[in-house]
Amino acid sequence: MKLERFIFCQYCDDVRYEVDGKISLVGVYPGGLVINANLPATISKLFVVCNLATPKEKPFQKVAIRILLGDKEVVKAEVPQEELSESALQLRNPSGKGYMLTMAFPLFSLLIENAGYITVELESEEGVFQANRLEIRVGSGLPPDAQGIASAT
Repeated sequence: MKLERFIFCQYCDDVRYEVDGKISLVGVYPGGLVINANLPATISKLFVVCNLATPKEKPFQKVAIRILLGDKEVVKAEVPQEELSESALQLRNPSGKGYMLTMAFPLFSLLIENAGYITVELESEEGVFQANRLEIRVGSGLPPDAQGIASAT
């Protein structure tokens, strides 16, 4: 199977970098984030972990990330060109099949004024790719697609 360029995001409460090089994601939101409070409400901390992949024969020439809350930009970051060099990417991807980048973006004191989405966009030399979004809902209880997870534990 051939690797295609993609971006996949995980949304969680905390990211911990372990001594042995592992990354631990704590409090991952599997099906959306439910706000159990009156709006506006503030989320003290939320991490967006972006995983980008591209085939070896098509290395990234440009990587810029935008994170939006609704239509409001809350993060804009560009990966420095030296981090996209073949030697830098090779260090992080010893398999030789493709290149991966993982980036974690902490969002602090995120003001939620209404239900909606957190959206992540990757801008590369090939254009703009939209990653999976995090739905933000207002209400009580678990999101519908996470109820099976909770009842199984």
